[in-house]
Formats: sequence, structure tokens, C-alpha cells
Amino acid sequence: LDDIAARQVEALQAIARQMQLILSRLAPEAEALRNDCADLAVAVGRALAGAALTENGAALARALVAGAAEDLRGAPRLVVRLPEPLAGSAGAVLEQAARMAGHDGAVDVLADPAARPGDMAVSWDGGAIVRSSEAIEAAVERLIADWRALGDLDNDTMSGDSAR
Repeated sequence: LDDIAARQVEALQAIARQMQLILSRLAPEAEALRNDCADLAVAVGRALAGAALTENGAALARALVAGAAEDLRGAPRLVVRLPEPLAGSAGAVLEQAARMAGHDGAVDVLADPAARPGDMAVSWDGGAIVRSSEAIEAAVERLIADWRALGDLDNDTMSGDSAR
């Protein structure tokens, strides 16, 4: 009976070693797949966001100005900075949106040659609202890096490396 138990223990230990070997080989492949998926998601997201911002930039600017104008009815002037292609055609629409939101002051729309699609700023005496594509992309990159770090922790646990 002791001999059978000893062989069962040896067999279980051999199975455990083989499973550990398999897991250690799968961890790098799983990590590579996770990274490839994240990279693909970011690329698709950038392409879709770029197209959506190009197509709907005026609507985004109108919503931003209307929201600011509603809260800043007494401000004498709102200055709106937009990417060059959008600034030329948006002036009248943004002024109308501000008026409809109850803003009686001036609305100046300026072209910002450094602005990317989706970038915009509404400023007034004493403050500003800024929407920056670069800041949004940086926040997404941080979230993806955090997500990837969680994958590293999972892989360390799978491979038996719990020293982290």
C-alpha cells in the first residue's frame, strides 16, 4: 500500500512539473497576444476617433460652447480655439449655440494651426475649458499600461513567480 501511495505521489509530482513547464511556455505567448490585442485596439480606436472627430468636430465644438455659455452667461467674451479647417466654418454656428444657451457676450472663434482634429478650447476672463486629443491619448496609454501591468502580475502568478 505504501508503494502504491509513493508511486501516486511521484506521478502527481511529475504531472505538476509538466503542467508548470507548459504554463511557463504559455505565459510569454499569452502576454504577446495581450499586447498585440491592445496595440490593435489602440490603432482601430485612433482610426475611428480620427474619422469621427473629422466628421463631427463641429457638433463637438457646438456642445462644448453651449455648455460653457450656459454656465458663463455673464462673461463679456468667450474665445473659442479650433483646428484651422473647422474654425472658418464654425463661427456663426458657435455664436448661435452660445446665444441659445443664454450667453449675451461676444464669441470669438480663432484658428489654432497647432490644433489636431478634436482639439478645442473655450476661454473667458478667469478660466478655460480645454479638450486635448494629446491628453486623452496619454490617459488611454496610461490605462493600457496599467492593464498590461495587471497581465504581468497574472503571468507571474501562472508561472509560479510570486516574488513581485
